[in-house]
Amino acid sequence: LQAGLGLTFLFVILGLLGNEMPGGVNGLWTYEPEEGWQPGGPTWFIAAIIQGALSYPFHDPVLTDRTFLSRPRTMLLAFGMGGTIAIIFIILFSSVGIYATFALGTVGVANPPASVARALGSTAFAFINLVMMTSSMSTLDSTFSSASKLIALELGGWFPLPGDTRAERGPLKLDDVRHIGGAHILVARCAIVVLMVVGTLYLYVDQSSISGTTVSGTMVMGLGPPVWLLLGWKYNSTPGAGDGWRQAPLAFVFSWATGAFFGVLYTMNGQNVDGVPPILAPYAVGDGSGAIFLGWNILGHCLCFAACGLGFAINQYVWKLEPLDAQATIEDSATGERRAIPGYEDVAMAERKAEMAVTVKI
Repeated sequence: LQAGLGLTFLFVILGLLGNEMPGGVNGLWTYEPEEGWQPGGPTWFIAAIIQGALSYPFHDPVLTDRTFLSRPRTMLLAFGMGGTIAIIFIILFSSVGIYATFALGTVGVANPPASVARALGSTAFAFINLVMMTSSMSTLDSTFSSASKLIALELGGWFPLPGDTRAERGPLKLDDVRHIGGAHILVARCAIVVLMVVGTLYLYVDQSSISGTTVSGTMVMGLGPPVWLLLGWKYNSTPGAGDGWRQAPLAFVFSWATGAFFGVLYTMNGQNVDGVPPILAPYAVGDGSGAIFLGWNILGHCLCFAACGLGFAINQYVWKLEPLDAQATIEDSATGERRAIPGYEDVAMAERKAEMAVTVKI
């Protein structure tokens, strides 16, 4: 539904822009300003590839949560098709920036969607707003739900809120329905309202639509290294064998903190303010307006991977935690059935019997 609405509104906008351009819609792709386009296209492209491959996808529950709703092969196909549609959508929506250059006579308009919406009148303004709203609905939904879960359940579980009848304090899970009361729901709703207000206030600081990805993408660059580390994680060969890698929470904490630090510095010092060169200008790589963004992301990602490795090493050799057992079963990519991991057959059989017992009881 969201994708259908977004594409519908996008094609309406293309029609409105085509009516204003010499040569119609085709004119949007053949137009070139007299002074030429700004340099820096390849710089932005490389920066997008770095974030898109190493870190950015792991901060969006739209991707991470939906991954586990289907079989691996179906998920891969869905992601491939969804990614292709998203690329086409972004390329087509870039026509708004082209029209902004044509209509305003200026290359490098600061916020093309808002400028074009104002220039074309109320109809275009409404449809451009609808495109931005439909493209953000899933992100807002996942952001609000994850924030409410973090505040009300994971943090709220440490406090004796009404309805929580557990003998010991600790984070609550979604299936702990017997210990989740009205107070937890109220806290969750308050967290959503606070996040909505605080998030909206940032618009008074920066109204550029590109900042929605550049700033957030830089802020979360530390989420990628721990996920990539999991791809090669060594678990115990059998339950309790002790020959696997030890738990390594510092691998996440060090990497995340490094990325957040780089994100804050970029937000505060990565852009021109009243014509004054930013403090991060010496780290620029490439040309154009994205040079600082690219250079800062190259350095930041390298240090995030290094911080992840340092945290992992500390947990393996200094602050030694328990080695991890693997999950007993893994999902078959073709059939979707669970099959036992070698060395964990007995555990898988016990889990299967427990599931059957519950089913018979119900």
